[in-house]
Amino acid sequence: MRRTPRTASRSRRAAFAALAAGAVTATTWAVCYGTDRFVNSAFPSPDANIGLGLFVLGLPMVAVPLLTWWGLRRAGVPVAGPVAAGTVPVLLAAYLTPWPIVAASIVAVTVYGGAAVLVVDATLTRRDHETVRRTA
Repeated sequence: MRRTPRTASRSRRAAFAALAAGAVTATTWAVCYGTDRFVNSAFPSPDANIGLGLFVLGLPMVAVPLLTWWGLRRAGVPVAGPVAAGTVPVLLAAYLTPWPIVAASIVAVTVYGGAAVLVVDATLTRRDHETVRRTA
């Protein structure tokens, strides 16, 4: 496993993670909404389009973790994979809220991204301090 250099401050990484996660979620929803509008205008139908509905609800489950992981890796966030994988349960929880799905998912993933990076940084810092104390 390749070590990720942690040169930025903890709060800066958390802010970037929150920004990246929120931006990725908002962009993914914009793509879903645009695709939905395009298909409905190009092929108007009085019936429901089940495949399009599955696409609109399924794309964020795939795209948000992958693009969040990519952004976190570029920012040098340690353990970016598990942090990005945690966006899937957050998205599922946002689907179950009474709020509009788009707003709930953007807010939930943004808050989760920042909080998860803070927790990971605190855990790794504590582990590093424990290791130094044991070897000294």
